[in-house]
Amino acid sequence: MGDKCKHYGRPIPRVKIEDDFATLLRNLQPSRDLIKATVAIARVYWEQKKGQAKANSEAIKNEIGRIDAKLTRWSIRSSR
Repeated sequence: MGDKCKHYGRPIPRVKIEDDFATLLRNLQPSRDLIKATVAIARVYWEQKKGQAKANSEAIKNEIGRIDAKLTRWSIRSSR
């Protein structure tokens, strides 16, 4: 199998792997394009949620109106 690494077959301490991985993560930085794409996705998601909230608000207002009308009719009937 050709030349082997002098460390071939030797275990790597878990702490070293974890520390090296943590260092790698600390040094990672997203590209400008990734940041722009993330912001664009967040805006689209925000607008969708805003639209859903508006629709829900309108539906609730309509339901309140229907309930209020029923209560008014019941109130008139019971006062007779």
